[in-house]
Amino acid sequence: ATVEKAFEAMGRRVYRIGEAAGAASQVKMINQLLVGVNSIAAIEAITLATKAGADPNVVYDVITHGGGNSVSFKTRIPFILEEDFDPRGIVEIFTKDLSIVAEAAAALGVDVPLTQAALAQFEAAVAAGWGKLDDSAVVKVYEARSGVNVAAAARAAGDDAADGP
Repeated sequence: ATVEKAFEAMGRRVYRIGEAAGAASQVKMINQLLVGVNSIAAIEAITLATKAGADPNVVYDVITHGGGNSVSFKTRIPFILEEDFDPRGIVEIFTKDLSIVAEAAAALGVDVPLTQAALAQFEAAVAAGWGKLDDSAVVKVYEARSGVNVAAAARAAGDDAADGP
């Protein structure tokens, strides 16, 4: 109650989660698991679509208006299409957050293979020197492995569309 006004000034919603210290950290951990896994799924999807020959601009439009959409897809793919990896949420944060999730899950005896797979992709980006970039830069890992550049394909498709039939 003492800091309620400060919390309300910081965000539209204030949640009261449990009585014990640390209860909110558990919910934040679950949120970060979902953001990390969804981000990797979005990056993997746009890379696969591009490698398959689809226009990444069209894929973005279709997916953001369909059942496969997620906040991660909607917010990260535009940065990938523009090759804008200025830090907003950095890759290294997800290696930390998903490591916390993996450790907590192990301590609880819960198998989290999707978290482990997502963590491996973020770790690969850090190992390649992209740890300080925006978390959407993990696409560079996928691009290097698949021999495709999503932003270049998006630009080329946009140029083709501008040229007309």
